[in-house]
Amino acid sequence: MKHFIGINIKFVLAVVIFFCCGVINAYASTEKDTFFSHYRSYQSQAEAGAEEEVLGKQASALATQSKSVFGNTHINTINLTISAANHYRNAQINDKALVLYDTALGLYKESDEDRELDFANLLMEILSGIELDLSSRDRTRLSNDLYDVLNNYFDEDSYTDDTLHYSLMMFNSLVEDGAITRKMRSLSGFSKTLVNIANEKLAHKSNVLIRANYNVGRLAESRKRKNDAIEYYTKVVDIIEQEVDYDHPYALGSHARLVSLFESKGESEEATKHCVAIGKMTPWEDDLEPMPLYRKNPKYPINYAKRGKEGYAIIQFDITPYGFVANPRVLEVDGSQFAKAGIEALTGWRYAPKFVDGQATTAKDRQIRLEFTLGSRNKSSLNNS
Repeated sequence: MKHFIGINIKFVLAVVIFFCCGVINAYASTEKDTFFSHYRSYQSQAEAGAEEEVLGKQASALATQSKSVFGNTHINTINLTISAANHYRNAQINDKALVLYDTALGLYKESDEDRELDFANLLMEILSGIELDLSSRDRTRLSNDLYDVLNNYFDEDSYTDDTLHYSLMMFNSLVEDGAITRKMRSLSGFSKTLVNIANEKLAHKSNVLIRANYNVGRLAESRKRKNDAIEYYTKVVDIIEQEVDYDHPYALGSHARLVSLFESKGESEEATKHCVAIGKMTPWEDDLEPMPLYRKNPKYPINYAKRGKEGYAIIQFDITPYGFVANPRVLEVDGSQFAKAGIEALTGWRYAPKFVDGQATTAKDRQIRLEFTLGSRNKSSLNNS
C-alpha cells in the first residue's frame, strides 16, 4: 500500500511557519493560537504513528479551521485538505478520500494564484491511485482536466527544459492512467510534437522522456499507425542504448512491440534483431516454457467447427538462435486436423532465443499445448505446458 503522509505533513508545516510566524506576535488571536495548538497535536500524533482514519479526521478539521484563519484558497487550507485525503486513502476509506481530493481540486481552481502545476500534480496522483477504484466517469473528468492543463501549459514556440519535463509527465499520466476521451482527439499529433521537441532539446534523456516515447508508440499502435509506432519504439531503444548502462524495462517492452510490428508487416529480418536483443536481456530458464513474442492464432478447422468438435494438440519444437520455430512435431492430439492447424500457426511464431555464455544457441524440445474450443473459434486458446 502506498502511504502519503510524510511528505505532505512536512510540506504543510513548512508552509504554515513561512506564512504565519512573522505575524503571530503582532496579530495573536485565540483563533490562530487554537489552530496552531491543534496543528502541533496533529503533527505529534502523525509522527507517533496514530491510526490513519484518526489523522484524517484531525487533518480535515484543521483544513476547516484553516479556511477561517488563512482563507478558503490559502495553500495551507489546500495542503491540509490533501493530507486528510491521503490519510483516508491510506486507511482505505476511499469515498472520503475522493471527496476531499475533489474539494482540494476545487480550491485550486478557485485560487487567484498560479497553481497550475500543483493542480496537475494532484490530478496525476489521483489518476495513478489504483486502490482508489475511480469510476469511469471520474477518470474521464479528471483526465479532461489534466488534458486542459497540458494543452494550456505547453507552447511549442516558447518552452524551457522544465516546461518540457512537466508536459511529458502530464502526457505520460494521461496515457498510462487516464481515460482517452473525445476531448483528446488531437492528443496523438500533439504528443508527437511535444516528444519530438523534447528528444531534440533535452540534453538529459530522463526516464520521463523514455516513457513518453514509449507512450507515443502505444498511441500510434492503437490507431494502427505501424510506421509511427516503430519510429518511437525504436527511439526508446536508441536512447536506452546510448544513455543507460543497465537493462531497462522500457527497452524490453519496446523490443517486444517491435517484434510484433515487424512480423505483422512481413519483415521478419527486422523482427529478428529484436528477438535476439530480448534473448540477450533475459535469462533462459530450461524448466519454464518461453512465451512467444509474436503469435497468430491457429485457424479452427471448418469441418470440426460444423460438427461441434473440440480438442487440443500438444506440439514439441525447437527455437533457433534467431528466434524462429523449427522442427515442430506432434506429441499428442485430439483431432488430427488440430495438429495440422497448430503446426501451421506455430511455424510463424517468434521467440527470444536461448543464450549460453553470451552466444545464441538452439533451444531444443520446447513444448506447447494448444486448446481448440468453439467458444474461442478462430482465437484458439493458448495453454503452455
